[in-house]
Amino acid sequence: MQDGSAKQMSTLELVGRTIDNLSALIDKQVQLVMLEIREELSTLLRGGSILIGGLVSLFLMIIALILAGIMALSAVMPGWLAALIFAAAFLLVGAILALIGLSRMRIRPLGRTIDTIREDTEWARQRLKSNGK
Repeated sequence: MQDGSAKQMSTLELVGRTIDNLSALIDKQVQLVMLEIREELSTLLRGGSILIGGLVSLFLMIIALILAGIMALSAVMPGWLAALIFAAAFLLVGAILALIGLSRMRIRPLGRTIDTIREDTEWARQRLKSNGK
């Protein structure tokens, strides 16, 4: 297409140029969406792996410590009470690890894409207003 000013172009040329620009804009938006989805999945995988690692570690730790604790405390108190004390302590630790993992998984879906679409829409509105004078 011609690189001349809009006043020198025919209506057909302006429509063609507008369609080309719109097509390029859509292509860029699709590329941005794909990039952002990859980044968000990567963030989810990292947070999820930390969460799973914490939960597995918590499970193994609970088993070992409950057995050792019950055996040690059963000498001074009933075995059921010793097991209850240890279960409550590990519940607290597990909840903290799970909350840390969940906090790292928080994302803003397609944030940059939404922002650029808003910017593009505002830019188009300004162009339409200035051309309507």
